[in-house]
Amino acid sequence: MILASVLTAALAHGSPAPNMDDLAFGLGALHWGMPAREARRRIPALDGNEPEPGQPDAQLMQSGYSIAGCRFTLTLDFEQAALAEIELESEGTRQLQACNNRVKVLLVRQYGGENGGFSAARNPHGLSEYASWSGARTDVTYGALKNGFIDITFRRRDRGR
Repeated sequence: MILASVLTAALAHGSPAPNMDDLAFGLGALHWGMPAREARRRIPALDGNEPEPGQPDAQLMQSGYSIAGCRFTLTLDFEQAALAEIELESEGTRQLQACNNRVKVLLVRQYGGENGGFSAARNPHGLSEYASWSGARTDVTYGALKNGFIDITFRRRDRGR
C-alpha cells in the first residue's frame, strides 16, 4: 500500500515525459557503442581489461556501485569493442526489501508506469517481481527474487543486427 502511494506520487508530480533511451542511476555518461577505454575514462572505478587486439569482447566491472543507498555490482559488456549491455546486480541480501522499494520508485520516475510496470504475477523468468521498458535504442529489464537479489539490465536494442 505504501509503495503504491509512493509510486503514484512519483508519477503525479508532473515530471516531463520519460525518454526510454536515457540510462538511469547516474549512468548517463555512458552511451551505446562507446569503447571500453572511453567508459573507463567516464567511470574511473571500473575494473577489468580492455579488449586485446583481435579480441572484440570485453567486460568491465565496479563493485559497490551505489543506488539509493544500496550496493550493486555494475557490469559493462562490450561486444565487437562497443558497449552493448549494462547490468546492475544487488550485493547481498541485507535490507534488500527496502532497497527494492527505493529502486522501483526510481525506475518509475525514470521510465514511467505505462510502458512497463512491476508484476508479482507468475512470469517465465521465475522471479518474484519483473518489469520491462523499451525505447527506440534501449531495453530495460528489472527482476527481483525475494530474499535473493535485484537485477537491472540495460541492453542496446540493435545488438546482433
